[in-house]
Amino acid sequence: MKKILSLLIISLVIINLANAQDEFLFDAQGNLIDIYKDENGLLSEDYIAYAKEYTSLEEALMEPQKVFLLNLENQNLNAIPSEIFELFNLQILNLWKNNITSIPPEINKLTNLQYLTLNDNKVNELPPEIGELKYLLMLNLEKNKLTKLPEAIGGLTLLKDLLLGGNQISQLPNSIGSLRQLLNFSMWGNLLTELPVTFGKLKYLQNVDFSNNKIEKLPITFGYLQSLMICNLNNNKITVLTDEFTQLVNLPFLKISNNQLTELPTNMGNMRRLQILDVAGNSLTKLPVSFNNLLYLQQLNLSSNKFTEYPTPLDGLTMLIKLDLSKNQMTEIPRDIVGLISISELNFSFNQIETVHSNIGDLFNLEILNLYHNNLKIFPKGITNLIGLTELYVNNNQLTTIPSEISYLTNLLIINISNNDIPEESIKEIKDLMPDTNIINE
Repeated sequence: MKKILSLLIISLVIINLANAQDEFLFDAQGNLIDIYKDENGLLSEDYIAYAKEYTSLEEALMEPQKVFLLNLENQNLNAIPSEIFELFNLQILNLWKNNITSIPPEINKLTNLQYLTLNDNKVNELPPEIGELKYLLMLNLEKNKLTKLPEAIGGLTLLKDLLLGGNQISQLPNSIGSLRQLLNFSMWGNLLTELPVTFGKLKYLQNVDFSNNKIEKLPITFGYLQSLMICNLNNNKITVLTDEFTQLVNLPFLKISNNQLTELPTNMGNMRRLQILDVAGNSLTKLPVSFNNLLYLQQLNLSSNKFTEYPTPLDGLTMLIKLDLSKNQMTEIPRDIVGLISISELNFSFNQIETVHSNIGDLFNLEILNLYHNNLKIFPKGITNLIGLTELYVNNNQLTTIPSEISYLTNLLIINISNNDIPEESIKEIKDLMPDTNIINE
């Protein structure tokens, strides 16, 4: 009973605080008190959380000077109500998931606007007046029908987040380089074929998602983005990365899978902060020698390329935890594999591997080994030394036996041996030796 009473008291306090917010944010005349203003005269971000969230335009129009946050999401609006432009103090406007087709020029009347959310609508064009929102920090227009951006967008000099994924934009204006405060830029799922040279002026940019476009090349200035932390260029048509790209020496996360790369830059090793690299789905046949300088690399995806041999520059990657070389054309796993002393997951499935060097057994941190769909005829001896192994996949090979020493792998939870030529009696023997292991044979 005491617990219930306490919860009721807390609820009443929260309700009273919400109702009393006007009393401490505004003076008797309804004006915002100076101490709650930022340097631009807007409600400070420290106090915006205390502002009332209006979810009804009618209610908001009853006290327009007090409306800082208006949320009209998912209200089946076909247009932005003109009355909104009377809310001169509005800082946050959420119109997510409506049926709005256009943004009227009167948007420039919302001179205090900082956050504008219009994703999941049907907007097909931005008016030049959008560039007059000098305090705008975030613009979200993902999943609309935009085909272009006005040059005036360069006027949003304080913008930090520009989210335009899921549109039909084929070109960025040169003025994009004026967004010098931009931190996050999302353009996934558009029709871009190239980026303007001015893109390199976005020196504070941290997160770029330009996946699923038609980009064929990157400007040399792309390498100027020294603050970049996450770069997603998956599913484009990029044929080459120039050595200027390797000036991104602070970049830890790079995804450039499903492009048309035939090689990586000679100076790839300069990108020493790389931790996660995904170059799957290209046409790589080798790695540059400098690749072994990527000492902090932890995850590397080289699947669906054209490697016929294990890339020797991987030898020095002592911090690599996960390596995917599936869907290539390799015939063996050589002794060089032993250099991956921290590796916990290896995927060599869908190759043509016939031989696995015995020193694979020295990879004591290995937990998952995938040799699915290869040409193994003899079970690799070194595997029985992998005492940390928890998952082993040797299905779809040409194995005729599994050694009893497999029972030494006491941590093994799953072993898939299906689609081989192993006699039933051998399988039964293994099952008797390893009653706690899930042995998949079908």
